[in-house]
Amino acid sequence: MGEPADRLTQLDGLRGLAVLLVVASHTAESVVPYGGVVGVTTFFVLSGFVITRALLDEAERAGRIHLGRFWLRRAARLLPAWTAVLVVVTVAVIVLADPIRGDLPRVLATVGSYTGNHARVLGVELGPFEHTWSLAVEEQFYLVWPLVLILLGVLARTRPRTAAVALCGLVGAAVTWRVVGTVVLPYDRLAYGLDTSAAALLVGALAAFAVRTGSLRGLGQIDLRTGRPSAVVLGVGGVGATLLVVLSVCTLPITVGSLPGAARWVETAAVAVAALVVVAGALGGAPALDLAIARWFGTISYGLYLWHYPLLRIEPGGDPSTGVVRLGLALVGIGVASASWYLLERPVLRATRSWGRHPTTRPAAGAPQRVRGVTG
Repeated sequence: MGEPADRLTQLDGLRGLAVLLVVASHTAESVVPYGGVVGVTTFFVLSGFVITRALLDEAERAGRIHLGRFWLRRAARLLPAWTAVLVVVTVAVIVLADPIRGDLPRVLATVGSYTGNHARVLGVELGPFEHTWSLAVEEQFYLVWPLVLILLGVLARTRPRTAAVALCGLVGAAVTWRVVGTVVLPYDRLAYGLDTSAAALLVGALAAFAVRTGSLRGLGQIDLRTGRPSAVVLGVGGVGATLLVVLSVCTLPITVGSLPGAARWVETAAVAVAALVVVAGALGGAPALDLAIARWFGTISYGLYLWHYPLLRIEPGGDPSTGVVRLGLALVGIGVASASWYLLERPVLRATRSWGRHPTTRPAAGAPQRVRGVTG
């Protein structure tokens, strides 16, 4: 299947790297202790970037952001696989007598309403659905962020500098609160709160504005002689991607013992590193992420994130999986996620492709123009 002309394929590869770090951490935490927090943080930055880019594209094409179409597109992308997971895992919990079975109605009400992050802040056990806290954070962001963008757009029509300052101030406040929270908040409150997770999402959103408006021209984005990303962009992409892996493995705690608070600082640092890789990837500066295998894992990343954790977490009769069995279950998760993409997610997306289209293609007056070279 051909790629759309404006698709940022290196970001697909980054998505693939992120999901593999998460799966590796959940499969063998002693080997990849921070893969989960780094991978999820990278997903947040990516989501902020991609969603903001899509909304800005719609504003340019149609002269407005259509909230109904945006939310329909999100529903078509997310709900089919999510519904399948809810049904299958619920049946598995009942049949295999997982310990969470007695609390299943409460758990399903929580995860089904996308409030799992709040439950985890309060220390509520969600069993094989614990990983859905990050989906809840993103859904809550999807509800609020388009409204904020609309308000910023209205302000920008008459006072563009004020709108830019407001955007930067919002992102700065979120990042400041994240850093402060890293010091003063309990870990569950820091890790799962919407307000503390907003830093990663908003940094990604700011990156989308920066790439789109050409604010990064000082990096010499494209080498005019070769038409390729500049050495600076390539260096940022390569070093950033390497740092994400290093942060995830971080073998120092294994060799010298536990480092109190290490996870929270790794997660906070990952916001900045992931943002650098996202920007570099959007400018074509992370060629290693353009490998076909990385992009393929990025394609199935949503299904893989959904399915792998229940497979690893369900405890038949109260007995958790261990050793090589966990590796086998992780591989099964890849197979199930592949089936989910090819048999469910992709057909639904194709059938609903026209939902998000707007008949108007004329840019609104004063709308920002597409930045040459953005797609690499």
